[in-house]
Formats: sequence, C-alpha cells, structure tokens
Amino acid sequence: MAEKKTIAFYCSSLTKGGAERVFANLAEYFTGKGYTVYMVTQYQQEDEYRLKPGITRILSDITPEEEKNGRIGNFFARFFKLRNIFKNLKAYRDVREWYKKIKPDIVFSCNGKNNFMAQCTSMGLHCKTVVSVVADPKMEYPTGLMRLLAKVLFRFADGIVFQTKEAMDFFPKAVRKKGVILPNSLNPQFIRERFEGEREKKIVAGGRLGDNK
Repeated sequence: MAEKKTIAFYCSSLTKGGAERVFANLAEYFTGKGYTVYMVTQYQQEDEYRLKPGITRILSDITPEEEKNGRIGNFFARFFKLRNIFKNLKAYRDVREWYKKIKPDIVFSCNGKNNFMAQCTSMGLHCKTVVSVVADPKMEYPTGLMRLLAKVLFRFADGIVFQTKEAMDFFPKAVRKKGVILPNSLNPQFIRERFEGEREKKIVAGGRLGDNK
C-alpha cells in the first residue's frame, strides 16, 4: 500500500482574500482525497476562513520568548522556525499531546514575500516547493530588489503556478519552463444550474478596488 502523501500550505494568514480562499479550498480538496494536509500560517487573525476537520493549523510566527534583539535577529528567528517546521513539521495539535513529527512531501506557498520564505527555508530539505504568483508580478514584486529575488529564487523552485500568460512572460526562460498556468480553484458549492429563462440585462461585478486588480 502506497504511503499517504503530506502537503503543507504556507501563507501569511487565512483572513479573507482570494489566495487564502483558494488555499482553503485546495486544503479541503486534498484532505478529501486522502492526503495529510497542514496549513502553516505566520499569523492568526479574526474573520478567517474556516478549515475543515482533518486539516492541522500551525502558526510559524515567533513567540515573545523567541524574540531577538532587533529586526534582523527576529527575521532569522522566524526563518529558522519556519525551516524547522518544514524539516520536521512538528505539530502541537493539542496541549495534551506530544509533538508529532511529519515531513511534508510538498510545500505550496502564495503571495509576494511568502514565496521567498518558502523557497529559502525549504532549500536542501526532502520536500518539493511550489510557489504561486497570483497577481500582476509587477505589483506583487514592486521594487528592483524584489524582482531580482523572484527571478533568481524561483529558478530553484520545483514548480511555479501562474494565472495568466502575461504573468509568466514577466519571468526569464529558466523560471517559465517550470511554470504552469492554472485558473483559481472553485468550490463546487458555488456552482448552480444554468438559468434558462428570461432575466434582466444587468451585469454585476464584485472585487477589491486595488491597483493590482
């Protein structure tokens, strides 16, 4: 019998947003397919998407006891804590349980700096890393340094998910050859039967009025 695969999703939090909604959908889908799924987030905030039973939540932010002197020290504290999570995936699932070690087979990340952290902290480990560029890369990586980091670091990813050809074309060939264009996932509960009758000619659009939209 094949060993059950383990997937770790990584993002900042599960507060309401498109990428976070997609990750919650994918976590539910893979759990239903028999995968062991972990949702690793840096923060936990109010009004977050709910995770289905069977998906373990892990917070990667440092505690007050783990804080160092200065921003640089705290950055490295967060870096190595996240790396140890991907290395051993120690999930303190309940205060009454001992630490449980599970090594992820794949780490999925999304959004800006999260992709940098996921790629850097998982390098040299046993797991594969897939980063996703879910917005206009010119907006997601607005500075020259961030664009350089994206174009260099993503060469070492095992896969990159884009949503449009234009986003893929922003990157050099070494990155594009590892990429695939995929639309956002959609939970089947939002799909209704096609309406065949007459209706008012109204167009309704919903979304966030941000520059990158």
